[in-house]
Amino acid sequence: MRAPFNRAFAPERSRRSPKVRVRFDYNPFPQTIALHQAGACFRERVAVTGARGGKTTAGVADVRHHALDQPGHDLEDVDRGEPYSIFIGAPDYPTVKRVILPAFLRAIPQAIIAKPYHHTDHLVKIHGRRGITDVYFLTSKFPDTWQGVKANFVWLDEFARLKEQMYDEARTRLMDRRGDLLLTSTPHGQNWVYDRIYKPWKDDQERIKRGEEPKRKDLYFTTWRTIDNARLTEGASEEIERHRQTMPAKYFKRTYEASWDAFEGQVYEEWSEQVHVAAAADYMFIISNRNVGKGKKVVRLARTIAGVDWGSTKDHKGVILVLGKSVQGIWYVLEESVAPIPGEEESILIRGRTMLEDSWTRRALELRAKWRIDTFYCDPAAPANLRMLREANLQVEAALNAHAPGLQCVARFLHVDDDALAHGDSSTRLQVLDTCETTIEEIRNYHWKDGSRKEEPEKVMDDTMDALRYALYTSEERGVTGRKANFDFA
Repeated sequence: MRAPFNRAFAPERSRRSPKVRVRFDYNPFPQTIALHQAGACFRERVAVTGARGGKTTAGVADVRHHALDQPGHDLEDVDRGEPYSIFIGAPDYPTVKRVILPAFLRAIPQAIIAKPYHHTDHLVKIHGRRGITDVYFLTSKFPDTWQGVKANFVWLDEFARLKEQMYDEARTRLMDRRGDLLLTSTPHGQNWVYDRIYKPWKDDQERIKRGEEPKRKDLYFTTWRTIDNARLTEGASEEIERHRQTMPAKYFKRTYEASWDAFEGQVYEEWSEQVHVAAAADYMFIISNRNVGKGKKVVRLARTIAGVDWGSTKDHKGVILVLGKSVQGIWYVLEESVAPIPGEEESILIRGRTMLEDSWTRRALELRAKWRIDTFYCDPAAPANLRMLREANLQVEAALNAHAPGLQCVARFLHVDDDALAHGDSSTRLQVLDTCETTIEEIRNYHWKDGSRKEEPEKVMDDTMDALRYALYTSEERGVTGRKANFDFA
């Protein structure tokens, strides 16, 4: 395989279209050059990189090479009317539309596009050396939809976030045409990718050192850090260093150094009651010219929000968790409103028949009056409950419910700056008032599930942890004037 670097291109044979000559701009660095060149010897190539490591750009360049050079596609295929077929998959359509498709269209000159991208069939047709190449952009969320297709080349981006079934399905689609598979991603813990790709590759490296034959002769694996990307914009090194100082070490290693280390034990391992718990009696909070508390430490809040977990059983009672962000950027967990333990057949505070009865609506209204809450970020799994709060004229949004980035967001705010701590300054950007006893107890006992094939917390007594994640992650992702919320998402 010739590496898809800067070069000219002209079709070898074109029956209906005039010959066209174009030139591509692509500046690979050593790691991506090795990835491309490995295509000459390996049918399955894997690149696991740090965030912004250039994997998507490399993937697009590799797809472009296959679309134009059409390796393995001969004139007999053309005479039979069989196009060269490429399938590009990602975890979901937003990733395809916002990341992969724009990058691909920027890399393909209009002069060689036979049919522009169509939003119904998700297809682009390109003039290749020996006929047309069909490039399909598909979600990998439902592997069954790939059944029945034959592919010459498949690229799965962020494959570590995909179901294991998708990996098997992609390999099956390539069998008939002896096609190639390219996998690119940042690491996502010791899941099926670790078991089926990374660990076998590591074992093969040990076999090679001992002079033995590797078991996966068709597999090429490479990894590189974010800082290795020679295409990073100016100032990126300083930004990465800032993240090194503000992120928990385990998250930094995974995100920017492509580490495969597993997370063990406590989810928020930097949690310290000496550092993160503040005495409520010491504080006075000022929100929109309203004072709450009588302490000597005065904190002016820029905004207050709430996270809502609805609850369902005695182990998941539900909670409204109130958070405030100071003008200095420090978040405070101000108050928790935890539902009582329900009876065996009793619902969880869903709707009172009158405003005198206890309900989530009544509690939310009381908390808004006290803390001037501007938005309630709610568990998206119950759209009817969201509508119930909106009917009471409360500002309600369905929270973002992605676990891994949500947990990382909370961990980032809990990160302890040792230098600041040594000088007696604020060493963390998240404080919990000592009156929030359930939150303190749950965060102390919040741990990873034993024996799980993916990193996920144990789903026991975690209502405040979910509410905290809903509020912090959604607020930080969307911002005060962020994108319009999807209120009825479930």
